[in-house]
Amino acid sequence: MHRLAAVFGVFLGLSILQTAEAAFAEDQVLLYAFDDSTSAATAVEGEGTGLDLTLSGANISATEILHTQLGNSWDSGNALFCDGTTATASHADDGSFEPSDFTISMWVYSGSFGDCNGDCTLVSKGNNGSNPSGYWVYTSQSGALSVDIANGGSTATVSGGNLTVNTWHHVVVTLKNWTVSLYLDGQHKALSNISHYIAYGSEDFLLCGIDSSTNYFKGFIDDFRFWYGDMSSTEVSELYDWYTDSDGDGYNASDDCDMDDGTIYPGATETCDGADNNCDGVIDENTAVDALTWYADVDADGYGDSTSTTTACTLPTGYVADDTDCDDSNSSTHPGANEYCDSIDNDCDGTTDESDSLDALIWYLDSDTDGYGDPGSTVDGCTQPSGYVSDNTDCNDADADTNPGADEYCDGHDDDCDNIVDENDAVDASDWYADTDNDGYGDPAVLQTACVQPSNYVSDNTDCNDNAFGINPGVDEYCDGHDDDCDGVVDEADALDASTYYADSDGDSYGDINSTTAACSQPSGYVSDDTDCDDTDSSISPSGT
Repeated sequence: MHRLAAVFGVFLGLSILQTAEAAFAEDQVLLYAFDDSTSAATAVEGEGTGLDLTLSGANISATEILHTQLGNSWDSGNALFCDGTTATASHADDGSFEPSDFTISMWVYSGSFGDCNGDCTLVSKGNNGSNPSGYWVYTSQSGALSVDIANGGSTATVSGGNLTVNTWHHVVVTLKNWTVSLYLDGQHKALSNISHYIAYGSEDFLLCGIDSSTNYFKGFIDDFRFWYGDMSSTEVSELYDWYTDSDGDGYNASDDCDMDDGTIYPGATETCDGADNNCDGVIDENTAVDALTWYADVDADGYGDSTSTTTACTLPTGYVADDTDCDDSNSSTHPGANEYCDSIDNDCDGTTDESDSLDALIWYLDSDTDGYGDPGSTVDGCTQPSGYVSDNTDCNDADADTNPGADEYCDGHDDDCDNIVDENDAVDASDWYADTDNDGYGDPAVLQTACVQPSNYVSDNTDCNDNAFGINPGVDEYCDGHDDDCDGVVDEADALDASTYYADSDGDSYGDINSTTAACSQPSGYVSDDTDCDDTDSSISPSGT
């Protein structure tokens, strides 16, 4: 596990003492939060290793200096206090604090570094005598920070940074092989490659002092941590940020999930920006202040159901931004769909089967209620409107007697709407007869029916010869071998030029003047003579003796 991840695993748990990792081969972290009881005789190691510290003269102080200064919720307020005389917190030598590579982290506060007897030793595992060994971290009486690394004969000193009084400072020391680094308040103050490896003796591990020396520290130490392995400068900086609320939002890394952004912290307003603004472990949740409302699109037609919603920062599967679908179970029903005459509001405009339906019918005004519509006055509709019909053949919608089903009359109107006025088939049309010879009498064999008299036709049909002007019912009969007056009789007795014939009853060729007949030709038993004085006796005549 990454070293910083290990400590953050501890810090971000339910409490600062909660164990993230009990122990592991490298990078094992030891934690002394010093949040024990103020009457405690030992300081409990918080990672469960059992490497508790024995308090000798030192005590757990209910100080709130660190908590007050940093303003963060991770620290309970207690700290280790050493009086600068002989007070220490120690663990007997057992090899637990003797790695070849290590990282030490602690918070340090002093009212006066000048109260120390010589150097102010903060932590040690070794001695600074004639055969120095191990390591010890200390300040001068002016607050200058140093660490010594010894190998049983030689000592290498690395110095950097200066602590000020009445201020909590974060101190970190790392050792890897021959490389030593010092950090103060997250800043890299010194880096040195020493000339030898570290070597350990049998000295106890001490806070506030060093074995066989009077260089005790007077002040407070809090949240002491020890790793088997070295931290990088980035990790040290991140650790400091965790403590100190580097982004100024009022939360440190125990609660803050982004120490570089002051707008991200627990309780912040969540927005749809790809960040966990309120540090609840969820990015862009549906409770974000600017989360959008999405609408279910069950029928996948691109239009959503306004009654079925969800809120989210990004479009959820099965939802759309539109909320205008009026039937989300039918993909052919949505705004913009074609409207049909099917009793369904296909285009979701709130109206069913409106006049613009693709299959709407055309209806024609029938003002005269004769069942025939005016082609010039129409409406569209799925159902027949009152006063309209499906027919469009009425040529006069103001007259119920004028329509394609009416009879044509000779009245100057197109009664049957066939675009012909007073045509020959009008109910009251007259029969007209050809008068070829213009004698005023028509040929019954040549007939034309019409409302108006055609040229060269007459209403009379009694002409028996329409090729002869002088033959018709109105002329006189003559003895000419024709039926001049068209009475069906040729050269009848009333012909104007008919002769008078006299009866010759006795056959003597002399006629009786008192017995006559008219005829165009001599009738049998008649003669043209009228001189017989006795037509009963053939022996009596003008030629008799």
